[in-house]
Amino acid sequence: MLDFHISVSIFVLYAFVYVCLLHCKYRCIHLKRNESNKNKWPAFKRSFLRYIRIKSEMPIHKSS
Repeated sequence: MLDFHISVSIFVLYAFVYVCLLHCKYRCIHLKRNESNKNKWPAFKRSFLRYIRIKSEMPIHKSS
């Protein structure tokens, strides 16, 4: 019975390592594929912040 538990724990450990490696490999491929999108994100964030600033300044312009 003890050998069974040891083999199961070893199998679970190997499965965990395998899943981690697959996940890391997928993330690396995903990051390489999205490297062009990485440069779009700051521009989107800048435009979004500009939009929020314009929206927050609108009532001030209307009142003056």
